[in-house]
Amino acid sequence: MESYQLALDLAPPRRLHFSNFLYTDCRAAVETLRRGLEPGAWYFVAGPAGCGKTHLAAAVFNQALEAGQQAQFLPAARLERATLQAMLESVSCPLLVLDDVDRLAGDQSLEEVLFHALNRWKADRLTLVMTGTGRNNFQLPDLKSRLGAATRLTLKLPDEALRRRILEQMAGELEMDLRPRALDYLLTHGPRNLRELSGLMETLRGRALGQRRGITVPLIKEVTGQ
Repeated sequence: MESYQLALDLAPPRRLHFSNFLYTDCRAAVETLRRGLEPGAWYFVAGPAGCGKTHLAAAVFNQALEAGQQAQFLPAARLERATLQAMLESVSCPLLVLDDVDRLAGDQSLEEVLFHALNRWKADRLTLVMTGTGRNNFQLPDLKSRLGAATRLTLKLPDEALRRRILEQMAGELEMDLRPRALDYLLTHGPRNLRELSGLMETLRGRALGQRRGITVPLIKEVTGQ
């Protein structure tokens, strides 16, 4: 399976680009990924689950494709183990985006596959962008050392003000009628994890369209079971 097609199959309705990644205190990380990728260099975008790492990973990939560059996108957390192993062993391109690399942590066989892949990619001068919560859960010392050689770019969970802006942006991109009280309710009771929040918004959109309703507090409670 082509990685490009795989990424399209798994992509959410929102198109993920640098232009719609909202942030406050990680400008250096964003600008490095948007403008500063050095050929053959490695980057590790680290941060807690739901802080926007996958959005940036997809933005790197989409920008490369739009510039006519060859690139592959591997969403490790969404792939079956055998598929992930096969794809790691067959990667051959100038740029690889490996999302949720810590999906491999703790699995000795997969860690060994990744270690050998990293050695091969280093020899091939492949540009590598990885995302994950960190490298502490990896068991192989040599692998942890390899991962530590990547330039670390750190993200944080958004505060309430930024989450409000993100929710408003999601609603606009998904063409949702998100009422003010519903927005406040989501900020108070919704997930802080951006991936979960995005999924919830897509579910709300589908339910609202199907029932010809606006996004209201009662609808949110129905969907979330609150």
